[in-house]
Amino acid sequence: FMPGVRYNTFVSGVSCCVPSPSGQLLAYTVDATGDESYVLQFTGVNEKSKEKSQRLNQAFQETQVDAEVRWGQDDSEIFVLQTDATSRPFE
Repeated sequence: FMPGVRYNTFVSGVSCCVPSPSGQLLAYTVDATGDESYVLQFTGVNEKSKEKSQRLNQAFQETQVDAEVRWGQDDSEIFVLQTDATSRPFE
C-alpha cells in the first residue's frame, strides 16, 4: 500500500479498500454490477506480494461477500462475510 496512490484508477465500484498490516497487500470489495453484490479482490505492491494477491484472487474468485473486509493481526488472516442468495451475510 502506498499512501497517496489513487487505487480507483484500475477498479470501479469499490466499496471497501483496506491495506494489509504489512502494507504489502490491498484488499478491496467491488460491486461491478451495481446490485450490491460484492466480490473480494487483492493487489500487491511488489512482485512477491503480487504473486500472493493472484493466489488470493483465485481462492476468492467465486465468493460473493458483504462490502466490508478486515485483516487479522498479519497478512495471513482476512475476515469477510459471505452472502447468501438474497445478498444477506450468513457465513
